[in-house]
This record gives sequence, C-alpha cells and structure tokens, in this order.
Amino acid sequence: MPRLHGHVRAGHLRQPDRLLNGDTDGVPSLQSIVGIERIWTEDAVQLANAVADLDPSWGTTVFDLVDGVAVLCGPGLYVNRALGLGLDRDPSDQDLAHFEARALEVGVLPSVEVCEATRPSLPTMLLSRGYAEDGRTSALVHDLVDVPRPDPAVAVELCGVDGLAAWQDAAAAGWGHETVERRRASDVYAAAAATVDDPGLMIARSAADGSVLGCATLKIGNGIGTIGGMSTLPQERGRGVQAALIHHRLNLATDAGCRYVTTSAEAGSASERNLLRHGFRLSHTKVEFTQSRG
Repeated sequence: MPRLHGHVRAGHLRQPDRLLNGDTDGVPSLQSIVGIERIWTEDAVQLANAVADLDPSWGTTVFDLVDGVAVLCGPGLYVNRALGLGLDRDPSDQDLAHFEARALEVGVLPSVEVCEATRPSLPTMLLSRGYAEDGRTSALVHDLVDVPRPDPAVAVELCGVDGLAAWQDAAAAGWGHETVERRRASDVYAAAAATVDDPGLMIARSAADGSVLGCATLKIGNGIGTIGGMSTLPQERGRGVQAALIHHRLNLATDAGCRYVTTSAEAGSASERNLLRHGFRLSHTKVEFTQSRG
C-alpha cells in the first residue's frame, strides 16, 4: 500500500477570521467557498490517515494532486475522490491520468468534486475524459446567531473512544446498515472520527430513562465547527432528536468561541431542509463527477 501522508499544501488553510469575509447579503464570496473547501479537505485527510492506521486492509491512499488532495479511502468507504482540485490552479490531462491510475490501483472509480469556486476548465476537462455528474451536495453554514438552547428532554453526552461501541450501534441502527460490508465501513469511520475529531462523538439519550435515541459528531478547529454523522433510531423519530442534536452542537461550538458551524447534506434532501429550518444557509453546491470504467 502506498505510504499515507497528511500533508495539505499551504499551512494557511484554516483562516476562520476571514472565512466569510466578502459575503454580501448572505451570498458567499468565492473566498468563503475556497476557505470552507480547504478546511473540509484537511479534515478528510486527517480522517483517511486515521482509517489507514486503524485498518490498513482498506488500502487507503492519500496524495497531493496539483492544488488539491486525492483521498482514496478504499472500496466501500465514504470518501474516494479528489478534493479541492482546481480552486487555485488548472490540472493537466497528465495530472488527471495519474489520479485515475492511482484510483484504479485502490479499486475505486476516479471521482472529482467541483463547486462554484472551481476553475471552469476542470468540469469541461472531466467531461472530455468520460466523467459524468454523480450527485450534488449542499454546503451549509450557520452564523451562530440566536442559537436555541437544547431540549432538556434529550440528554446529549460526549462518548469518545470509551463509548465507541455504543455510538457504532446507534449509527448502524439509525442509518439502517444491515449488511456486514456497510456496518464495517460505518464502524471504521466512527473509530477514525473518535481519534481525530474534537470533541468528537456524542450520543443522544432520553432524559427520562437514559435510552439511546441517536448520535452525531462535532469537530472544532481554529474557530470553526463542523457537524456530521447525525442519525436517529427508527423507533425514536418524530420526537425532536435531530433538533436536539443540532442545537446541542451549535451551543457547544458557540461556547468554544466558534464564529461559524459548517456541514453538508445531499442537495434537495430532507436533511438539507431540516438544517435550513434550524438556521443554516446555503454556501455553495458541490458536484461530484465520476469516470466510468467503459
């Protein structure tokens, strides 16, 4: 397996004080979009390195690609694509050919994310190389203004490494991971997040009887919070668990001195609508292009 490294070019990727400078009337500037994408790229690299350390059998590979990073976690895992590519520089056909060869070595299809801040030549080049659109994700931002207090009926607790098994069980139930392959992928991602995310994993319980209701994650770094991993057990839906998890994490980020919280959701999904109802706003749209084997 190629040796992993967590190097993300330019140590200035995290600049929270300037992250949303230049926004006008809630419309994000290109600088804001690039700032969010660079933060998320760095986070993906850290998570991939943790996956490789925990279970090398996935064949996880990470390498710099022009101005971005190729994060290839392995077949069946959730991140297998080039991130942050084309934000500052144009890749060449040779760059993409190298990426495609490495992706096939890992056993995954070559995929590249683009967004409004990506140089326009990149989508054109991808289409010419046999890539096609393969999904859209909304990037969302909360300005941490007028954050509601959490619902006292739902107790949210940090669980970390010691509570990892309980979090993995809750996530598997909430997301419906019924096959061995899906459960294995979910479990290794949770274990990786427990080692690199701070404060990390948390579980929602009923304040009345302590029963598990759902789970989520929060990562705070240099003034920015990123939330993810949220799910509710099927039998507990409709009682405000997701609202409680969102509000709890927003309050944690506020108490930690964050200026913003970011997250993502499938474009047009119920998750996106839920986040918008809780004060998030659309920053930009990420489009994934994937190359077919044919």
